[in-house]
Amino acid sequence: MHSVQSVKDFIRKPLPLLFGGPTAADSTDFIAKFNGLVAYARAISEPVLTSDSIRYQSLLLKLALVLASISLLRLNSVKIFDSIVTVDPLLLVIYAGFVVIVGTVFIVKASIDYQRVTFTRELNAEASVDVRRLVEVWLLRKQVQLYFWLEIFDLIGLKYKLYADALGAARNRASDFTPIPVQAMTLNLAELRAVPELADDISELQQFLSTLNFELNGDADRFERDVKRLNANIRDEQDDQSSEWPEMRLYSGVEEVFGRTLKIWFDARNELGDEVLETAIENRVEINRLEAVKTILDRVRNIQKLYIGLEVIAPVCMALFSVAYVIWREIS
Repeated sequence: MHSVQSVKDFIRKPLPLLFGGPTAADSTDFIAKFNGLVAYARAISEPVLTSDSIRYQSLLLKLALVLASISLLRLNSVKIFDSIVTVDPLLLVIYAGFVVIVGTVFIVKASIDYQRVTFTRELNAEASVDVRRLVEVWLLRKQVQLYFWLEIFDLIGLKYKLYADALGAARNRASDFTPIPVQAMTLNLAELRAVPELADDISELQQFLSTLNFELNGDADRFERDVKRLNANIRDEQDDQSSEWPEMRLYSGVEEVFGRTLKIWFDARNELGDEVLETAIENRVEINRLEAVKTILDRVRNIQKLYIGLEVIAPVCMALFSVAYVIWREIS
């Protein structure tokens, strides 16, 4: 004979993510993959420009600053080495052209640096892929377990009709009980089997569902047999009690039979249902893990954007402003 606790333990065992969160092995795998992601993020968020590109960057900034100063301050002469050179439109055009050339060379070198770093990022990108796949597979595994939990919930719920029909017969009235399924998930198990990490889980859960159904049907058959035996015994009894007494005995007898057979399954199911809800509310492991991965990747993207802005876009914009100002001044 089953007990509520034995049924709960029986159902909990193949559904650990619903009742206890990730296992120690899951946590260890995630920590290892996450550390790999952090190391990858640190590597790809380093400054990209080589020393040669930085040299051209500095030269471009210096030339742009000098050109802007000459134009803004309207200097008539500048000192180049030991000579004093008169500032005229031709000099400004030549100087601006030199700024454009240096800027073009800098952009080409910076582009080469970023393309070279892209190769390194692609080489080590599996660190990002691995940790995201680990979390995605973990979420899929939890969805599969939730799907089978709802199947178990409905499977047990169907047996309540036996009890309702027996109570109706004891009161000489038909039962109007209709099972309402709670299974709201639609999973393509054949497609999910293609995921290597889930194939064995799905097979084991399907086998478990068959085993549970066999055990449940055994108690359901015992309930029906005991109720039939109860009916036969009461009909065979001859006494001088009122006509309502056999109905009352039959009603209480059905409840007693239900209490030692199918009620155990319903009590276990209801208590486990409460545990699933509590775990879903309190256990935010999968959400926290996804947020941690997303935070790392977002920070890496932000750092890369800042480096591009500071290392490339800012110097080029300053140079373009200086050249554009010189052209505008000469035209006006």
